[in-house]
Amino acid sequence: MSIESAAPAFLAALVYVQGCGALIFALVSVRPSMSTLAPRLLAAGLSAALGGALALPAAAGLPLSYLAMWASQTSGLAIVAALHNSTAAKAAAAPPEDVQADLPLEQLCDGYEAHHWESHSNALHAAGMLLVFGLLGAAACGRPRLLAWVPPTWYLFAWVGHFFYQADVPAVFTYGMTLRGWATGEFCSVRALLAGRTVSGPSEIGLTAAMMCVWVGAATLTRSLGRAPAVADDKGGKML
Repeated sequence: MSIESAAPAFLAALVYVQGCGALIFALVSVRPSMSTLAPRLLAAGLSAALGGALALPAAAGLPLSYLAMWASQTSGLAIVAALHNSTAAKAAAAPPEDVQADLPLEQLCDGYEAHHWESHSNALHAAGMLLVFGLLGAAACGRPRLLAWVPPTWYLFAWVGHFFYQADVPAVFTYGMTLRGWATGEFCSVRALLAGRTVSGPSEIGLTAAMMCVWVGAATLTRSLGRAPAVADDKGGKML
């Protein structure tokens, strides 16, 4: 393998190591015990899986991502029951009154923030939203195909946070039933992030940064490994 062909894999490995370093910082910054290490490692693993999906060929990665979104919307309670227990699923099935689509803005925002109370889930929310801002910037700079990845990145990070950590279904499944409710609820989510209420403190911010780095590293590494280096044939041509 030539230096040129090895460079992308080296850069991917470097990014991944940086992500792991950020993750280690987040893990040790609060004197973790096994009870705190496990959920943080799970969050990093989920981020790596989502990043790897982004780097798959679009014919495979996009359908899988949107299929995961469809399954989350149609089988959310079953997912909660499988991850936790039937009691958690019954509790999650109760219709939340404070995130109804027709509520006034401030009341809906208060309800939205009340439904986001678990720190690991909130870090996943923040990581997904910030990564989407990056995807939008890249799309504006000449890579419009990345726009197709905006909905999966925005929502799957958040939804796995709800399913794995809060043992409930996302609030968007309630307020998103109308266009006005969806737009208002998403405004509330962005406002909470920018106001510093979604994640705050070194531990949560560090975990968010770690998940973003791991996501980028996994995406870059998967894409680099999927590119076979060109090999010169006997006639001086190239074959992949």
